[in-house]
Parts: sequence; C-alpha cells; structure tokens
Amino acid sequence: MQSTPYQTQSSELSAGKHRIGYLGGEKPLWKAFWLVYVLGFALVYVSVRFVVLDAFGNAIIELVRSWNELVILTSLQEVYGLIGFTPLLMYTCFSLLVVWRCGRNTSWVGWTILARSMVALTALFTGATVIFCVWKVF
Repeated sequence: MQSTPYQTQSSELSAGKHRIGYLGGEKPLWKAFWLVYVLGFALVYVSVRFVVLDAFGNAIIELVRSWNELVILTSLQEVYGLIGFTPLLMYTCFSLLVVWRCGRNTSWVGWTILARSMVALTALFTGATVIFCVWKVF
C-alpha cells in the first residue's frame, strides 16, 4: 500500500468496504439471480399477497368504505393494486440492480449477456406497466 499525503492507509481500507456484497456487485451471478431475484421476489410476492393485502388491505378498504361507498365500488382493484404493487416495484428495482452489478462475476460471458438481457427486458416491461398504470389513473 502506498501512502500519499491525501490518502491514508485507513481510508484505503474503508474504501474497499463499500464494494462488498450483492449490491456492490461482488457476489457470484448465480447467487444474485437465483437467491435475490427469483427466490427473493417469490418471498416478497407471497408476503405481500398473503400478509399485507389480507391484513392491511381489508382495513384500508373498510376505511375508504366508511368515507364513500361509491368510491370503493369503483376503485377496489386500484386500492389493492397500489398496496401490493409498491413493495413489489421497489424489490424489483433492487433485485435488477443486484443482478446487473453481479453479472460480470461468472466464468462464461454468455451468462453475463443473458442476465443483463433479462434485466433489460424486465426493466422495459416494468416501466411499461408503471406508465400504463399511471396513464390509466389520470
């Protein structure tokens, strides 16, 4: 390690800590894809569907129903979609970033191309879905 007047040895050690882990892109691609993207998304979906929507969705529906019965009859799907779609969208963005950054950590360059192509297609589909939902609301 070289020492310069502007960078001490301790700052070199702390700079390397920021690039460790999935978000830093240092884990293998297969772990990022199968554990974070596929398994993680499935767990988030199941928890949103069966925990959040069943527990909080009905409470929010009842709250809106007490305000205006007409609103709830016309916007039941939108309320459930908003409650469920937001955490799924946030996790999708996180997992796509992880897979993109870890894409170079594989022995065959074809896996990198396939993973990043899948990330690009998923990002396009997710973006189109968000744009469609916003367009439909307004």
